[in-house]
Amino acid sequence: MASYRNALAGSVQTASANDDSIKTETITGKVARVNANATLDDKQVVIFKLADDDTLFTLDPSKAQTALLLQAGDDVQIKAKTVKGASVANVIALTNKSLK
Repeated sequence: MASYRNALAGSVQTASANDDSIKTETITGKVARVNANATLDDKQVVIFKLADDDTLFTLDPSKAQTALLLQAGDDVQIKAKTVKGASVANVIALTNKSLK
């Protein structure tokens, strides 16, 4: 299961910029679960899920270091690259509204 998720996450990163199935979306929600110790291609990633959303969002913490402070219950706004039909999306921007 983990390798399947990793493959999906990688597919968003490596897909052609001209691919019509890739969208950049702005999404707001409350964090339901978070894993700040996950790895993808031997690099640390933060993986989280929003309440009422089955998508697993991945984020490179070097691009948004506050992602390492993410916890369940945080209200966030994210900009993510999504692929139609995929259950994993890559976050390109994160605003944690609960961090003050």
